[in-house]
Amino acid sequence: GELVGRSARVLYPGQEEFDSQGKEILASFESRGVHDEHIAMVRRDGSQVWCRAIGRPVDPGNLDRGVIWVFEDLTQKRRAEEERFAETLEHGMKILDVARRMIEL
Repeated sequence: GELVGRSARVLYPGQEEFDSQGKEILASFESRGVHDEHIAMVRRDGSQVWCRAIGRPVDPGNLDRGVIWVFEDLTQKRRAEEERFAETLEHGMKILDVARRMIEL
């Protein structure tokens, strides 16, 4: 219960991210009734953690009744994906430019 009664702001890297996410979340609730995204958040020690955040209002007509949130830690998965991408770049990757010519990275 460390977070009970505290603002969710403590989970975000900064005020700007918190405000921006708040707007996105409300828009998702209004349009789809649920919010589901991958987002960078902050642990208690200040380190960054990548999460899948899924939220659904208890009562879509009255957000004051609360929102049920589930957070999945994606940090290890994201790190592994970044390492695979870096390895791909090390071994060379071929892509097409706009003129459909091969470019080697």
